[in-house]
Amino acid sequence: MLLVIGFTTVASADPPRPGTTDSGLNESEEATLWAKQSAETYVNESAYEAAYGENRTTVHQIANGTDMTFRRPPDTAGQWTRYAHSQYEAGDSSTSVFPPTANRTNSTYIKDAHATLFALSPATKTYLASGDSRFYVAPEGEVFGTIDYRVALPADETVGNTTTKWELETHRISEIRLYADDEEIARTDGTHRPEIGYQLDDDVEQLRIEADINASINRTKITRTRLDDGSIHESITWTHLTDSVTVTDSRSVDVYDLQATVHYTEYPNGETGVSVYQTAPWQGYRLTEDDRVRVRGIWRFFTARETEWDDLVRATATDSERVDSTALPVYVHAYPSRLGPQTKPEYDGPTILDQWGQTRRSPKADLHENVTVDIVEGRYETTYGIAVRTRRVDREAVTVHGIVNGVETEPRLPPAEGERPLRETNLSAAVLQQNESVATVRLTLREAGTGDPIVLADDERVAPIADLSRDGYIEIDGQQVKTNATGEAVVHLTEPGAYTARYEPGSWLDHYPAYAGDSTVVRWHPLTTVSAWASLAIRFGLWFTPLLVALYGGLRLGSFLRWSENP
Repeated sequence: MLLVIGFTTVASADPPRPGTTDSGLNESEEATLWAKQSAETYVNESAYEAAYGENRTTVHQIANGTDMTFRRPPDTAGQWTRYAHSQYEAGDSSTSVFPPTANRTNSTYIKDAHATLFALSPATKTYLASGDSRFYVAPEGEVFGTIDYRVALPADETVGNTTTKWELETHRISEIRLYADDEEIARTDGTHRPEIGYQLDDDVEQLRIEADINASINRTKITRTRLDDGSIHESITWTHLTDSVTVTDSRSVDVYDLQATVHYTEYPNGETGVSVYQTAPWQGYRLTEDDRVRVRGIWRFFTARETEWDDLVRATATDSERVDSTALPVYVHAYPSRLGPQTKPEYDGPTILDQWGQTRRSPKADLHENVTVDIVEGRYETTYGIAVRTRRVDREAVTVHGIVNGVETEPRLPPAEGERPLRETNLSAAVLQQNESVATVRLTLREAGTGDPIVLADDERVAPIADLSRDGYIEIDGQQVKTNATGEAVVHLTEPGAYTARYEPGSWLDHYPAYAGDSTVVRWHPLTTVSAWASLAIRFGLWFTPLLVALYGGLRLGSFLRWSENP
């Protein structure tokens, strides 16, 4: 996707050239807004300078050649949308201006009346899976609307000796109301560009805007009658007429209610385990007050305009025409990225231990045809939960950030669990018996503090956080074994040498109680037993007997030859 920069007439849906508006965003910020642009030949710097007499910023130049993506939902979409809303210009009393998709209403005299939701902010369009996208809105935000209409009066006419004249006295948008589902939550005076603040409960499924439009009309009838004396007598009748209409528009929403839980554990070396879980997509969480240590989930972001506003219709009683729109609302879009979860700092930051969520199909086919981003392909796992191991964490500063700009929360610690202790362990190994070909080794795993056996063979227990089965094991010589009810496991080693046995407890999320890992070394060699020495001697004899016989034969032959040469 290339950001189109025209050199002649600006085509429909082309946004203003970055850096030329008073939106409050700088040139680089404006340049990143416009995914969904059609592919065009890249405009190099010399051509751009020749056309406009100035150079672009580096970000502007890059955005001209590719869709820009973000690690966090940017606030540029909301800032631009507020500016774009101010660019909507309603018509006069005889003209109505509306997007082609507007739901228009006609009454007796009021025509092409509409109330259209321009944008909700903050909000994020989220691509969860093929055929499954959500429109998440912040619990607190603003609704931007556009309202317009025209008044169509009959033409003045004379029929017989009666002339009828029409005059528009007043017309206005009298009141605007905002509904959450069927409950009115706000109202305001009439305007063509309403901005209405809201606060929503998390179970709201629809926002609806309603506007009342009123018109007052004077109808004058003049009847002329010729009197007997030849004079004309005029009889005038005034009639006050009113017309009103209520227009509405609605949008389905998912209120983005961010409620995350956190679990902690402490490793013996002083590192901390942190697990955060939220039942909807979320951007990530920070671990320190200075924001230098962070964890990011699978979600990345881009910004793009609402294509329904690319054109506007200007309708009168006799004609309608499409014109380029200067009011282009922009939304943040969230998608699952091939980059997957990451941590910051990249090379010296937290280590991701586990992630979990739902397995979904890639929503790649649902993206606009001109959007090119690093979206996952095939199936992927949502990162509703992410656990890490880190050296740095300020528990009071841990904050979870959502996929809707400005929505964040401090995760709550389940009171029933509190801190999840990580118990130290003791793994030991002993050679039970051995011969020249095999050694039988007993591995014993116990809690370091109590000496109680640690049983790994019970796979029926379920992890308390990640909802996974227990996966702890002991690994030695490429074998993975699990201890029995006494905390012991027996393995057989077939090659002499030194072996390291490691207890891999898996994530502390998968075990309760949770354990730290441990390791030990066991050695064996056939020469450490009497039978092995005897067997080695026998083998030595079998190996060297032919050589000794040959040597003895050679010596005897040499002696015989020397005796034959000296009779």
